Amino acid sequence: MAMGRIWEILKDAAKGFGADNCLTTAASIAYFTLFSVGPLLFIAVGIAGAVFGRDQVDEVLTAQFSGMMGQQAAEDLRKMADGALGDARGGWAILIGLGTLLLTAAGAFGALQTALNLIWKTETPEAGTITETVSRFVKAKAAALGLVAATGFILIASLAVSASIVAVGSWLEASLPGGAAVAFALNLAVTIGVLTLLFAAIYKVLPDRKLAWRDVLVGALVTSILFTIGKSLIGLYIGHSNVAAGFGAAGTMIVVLVWLYYSGLIFLAGAEFTRAWANHQGSRQGKPVAAEA
Repeated sequence: MAMGRIWEILKDAAKGFGADNCLTTAASIAYFTLFSVGPLLFIAVGIAGAVFGRDQVDEVLTAQFSGMMGQQAAEDLRKMADGALGDARGGWAILIGLGTLLLTAAGAFGALQTALNLIWKTETPEAGTITETVSRFVKAKAAALGLVAATGFILIASLAVSASIVAVGSWLEASLPGGAAVAFALNLAVTIGVLTLLFAAIYKVLPDRKLAWRDVLVGALVTSILFTIGKSLIGLYIGHSNVAAGFGAAGTMIVVLVWLYYSGLIFLAGAEFTRAWANHQGSRQGKPVAAEA
């Protein structure tokens, strides 16, 4: 593909990022997502810990969160998960956690859906009968809840793979020259692959517009690469700044909120790139912007 075409796609994505008020939208996404962190962490750590052992899951979680949010925030989040799991008694706690997760995460995915509809210029369906309105609402919530389940599964699978890579990495470092580099490359490839699947599912399912898989996969791959780079940069910023210093006990939540905000910006930038790619190079070349809602 010619460099001129790539430049046009990037310009279109940047223009859309500003026109669609992505800076403000990312704040809304971060706010709703913040309330999903606790329940999602509770469920994921509980299930993964039962399968792989709590100590191994704690080690992987601390390593992952340290790179994203700094050592102090990682320790606080690990203690939060340990405290929640320690207070759990029987299946009712799991059911309550799952119910809370579904409610809060549905709100987060609703915010994502609104943002993606704005990016794709999807027209609001005309008001129909009560049955049609209820049907649209149920379908939207079902899609959001389906993605909640998929996200939880991917998170658990990611924890499992990360735990396995930690074990393999230790063996490689001890057995092969350059084993640490091989383990790092393997972990990076798996991370990008998992994120690509997750972003592709979100970009494909949430907007009220029919999109081709080949369009969303390209955009999801770009977004996953941006996210992988961005989370390291955000982690460096948070780890070497005093962003949480003035908030006392709420400092960790502020760190999480800041991280979610910047992650939301990356997600929306990837969505704008996906739209620009589809319009310039993908399946929507030559189609009106608001066509086929």
